[in-house]
Amino acid sequence: FDGNEYIGNLEDFVYTEKSDLLGVDLEANSFSCAVYFDGLDMVEEWRKGRTIEGSAASLAYILIREGEIVSTEKILLLEGEVQQPVFGDPDEPRSFCAFTVERKGYDLEIPLLDPVKIIDKEKFPYLDEDTASSKMYPLIIGQPGKTRSEDGTTVNLYCTPAYNHKRYSLGSPSGDVYFLIAGHDVLATTVHISDGVKTPISKTVLRAADLNGNFYSYVDMTPDTFLYPGYTLLTDVGSQPNEWFVSWTNGGGIENPYGGGVLEGGGDICMWVLTKSLLPVDRGAWFNIREFLNTFKFAGYINDPSLSCWSFLSEYILPHLPIEVKPGPNGLRPILNQMYSYQITQPRRSIVAGSNFKRISAITTQTDTADITNGCLIRYAKNSFDDMYYGSIRIAADGTDTDADRRNLLSISSENRYGKSETTIESDFIYDRGTAARVAYFKIRSSCFPVRTFRYEADVEFGYLQLGDVIILTDEDLYLDDTKSTIIEKSWNETNWIIGICIEETPLFTDRYFEE
Repeated sequence: FDGNEYIGNLEDFVYTEKSDLLGVDLEANSFSCAVYFDGLDMVEEWRKGRTIEGSAASLAYILIREGEIVSTEKILLLEGEVQQPVFGDPDEPRSFCAFTVERKGYDLEIPLLDPVKIIDKEKFPYLDEDTASSKMYPLIIGQPGKTRSEDGTTVNLYCTPAYNHKRYSLGSPSGDVYFLIAGHDVLATTVHISDGVKTPISKTVLRAADLNGNFYSYVDMTPDTFLYPGYTLLTDVGSQPNEWFVSWTNGGGIENPYGGGVLEGGGDICMWVLTKSLLPVDRGAWFNIREFLNTFKFAGYINDPSLSCWSFLSEYILPHLPIEVKPGPNGLRPILNQMYSYQITQPRRSIVAGSNFKRISAITTQTDTADITNGCLIRYAKNSFDDMYYGSIRIAADGTDTDADRRNLLSISSENRYGKSETTIESDFIYDRGTAARVAYFKIRSSCFPVRTFRYEADVEFGYLQLGDVIILTDEDLYLDDTKSTIIEKSWNETNWIIGICIEETPLFTDRYFEE
């Protein structure tokens, strides 16, 4: 506790980890135990004002077999604070104390946007009050608006807002017109801006600082016959526009701090936002799968002051990534759903069921047939002027084998067994067609067949196995021969590890048993 080690006996304790394969689980991990603090009278310590609640504590273990230390490497399971100590039990020695160690709760309300980055008259005295006042400086991720059609043609959509922070006819010189397009430096050298009426214009991106020293990016519209507040030459239109949007076609928004280029990869976005959130982050775990997660590319803007860092990730990014996010001893960590990524996975170990790895449960079906999904339509590439999605990709059993409507063997096999079941996904932060296809495929891959689970009692040496690990399992009793399986549960029962295993039911990836 707090750097002090007490030599004593750790009696019965309970420790369990579980995985849901996908999603987010931030429930605070904890373990309960009873300890004898040798040489201490815990009641006396209490009366002296020396109590242990709130003290830092950790749970770790080393391997010992028949009294001999197998490995001195300490494996950390959990760090947290001591809560609700129980001591002074008349049936126990004076050194006895039972307590729970709980991970500290997370503050999930840290805002993603800096609250001072707001357009107001103090910073911009000549702003257009009707359209720009009280707007947050937009945060630009990736290259919003840059997408491609089914035939491969590049399409430019207008999707991030531009705010008129220097209005025509106000201030000096009265003819100057500026539009703020991002609340930070951007990598784009030029952007296209549109008022929804006249032909879009390509403009050079400029940089300035507000009164607080915060840099922002803007475009100078002064010499252009464009439609904006105060401009009077409206000979070809009947009304004044009140919205302006930008397409990022020549470079993107904020720079990626983890390797240069624009910030757009799913792994880099998660690390960057989690760092801003001040939440504890297991950076090593994120970097381990960073390159794979970065194959999912995102783009869009944030200008909602109420959106927290965690809300942004959990609503717009994490649902489209093949990971589960859980607390770990070193902070929030991603668990790659390797069961649905076997083609890129190196199994941790081959295990043959036997006396040291013995099945102790029935086979349980985790999936209701109502949860089966074998077709997916994803709508993506949002165009802000009409609030519609330009792009769509469908993967299903009856796909027409075009780029936008794809036929899939998993869908066919699942539909033949469970019937047709399709779902629709809409994303405001996907413009990349390849990412849209990956998201749709992964939705089918992860839900087109049931998941079967069962548990094993394993010797202490198997403690190195972690949630999400893939193993090669052979179990004659289950007719499994070198079958790829995934660890989804790990708990300690005083003498052995209880290891929960799941296998995928699909015949395309899990071999069937055939009697010789």
